[in-house]
Amino acid sequence: MIVWEHCTPVFVDIHPEYLTIDETKIEAAITPNTTCILATHVFGNPCHIEAINSIDKKYNIKVIYDAAHCFGVNYLGSSIFNYGDVSTCSFHATKLFHTAEGGAMFATDAALQHQLYYSHNFGHNGYLNFFGLGINGKASELQAAMSLAVLPHIEEIISARKEVVTLYNNQLNFSVI
Repeated sequence: MIVWEHCTPVFVDIHPEYLTIDETKIEAAITPNTTCILATHVFGNPCHIEAINSIDKKYNIKVIYDAAHCFGVNYLGSSIFNYGDVSTCSFHATKLFHTAEGGAMFATDAALQHQLYYSHNFGHNGYLNFFGLGINGKASELQAAMSLAVLPHIEEIISARKEVVTLYNNQLNFSVI
């Protein structure tokens, strides 16, 4: 997607302790061409959101979070999807919550949310109106059925994943992240 939008990615290393982007290295990677910070919440560990927020305000750039690994995570009493200009979430079969394929995007700005919404349906706004360019990113009935089958079990799935993490951490003598 980055290349599709004619942007050039600049990589920033991850923090070795919590495995998300190392927020102390972001500013060194910012250039006059930087338009966005794309950061990934990993293994249920949110990025250092406050630090990233202060960087985005200082440089007036956007923040997009890949939040697929944090489905169901609350941060400071709010869904992880409420942070950044956009949060994305894959619903691929390998994720905690899945629809076999697909995903979701959440935007804090109503106009941007509107654009994202209509972009997933070929740019159509109903049968007669055309909003702009878009792709076929709609969920199918099969994907909806899969999500309805998985969602009632999400707490059990998350709990089981936490048990596995605890087992690994104990057996490998890692500190719990």
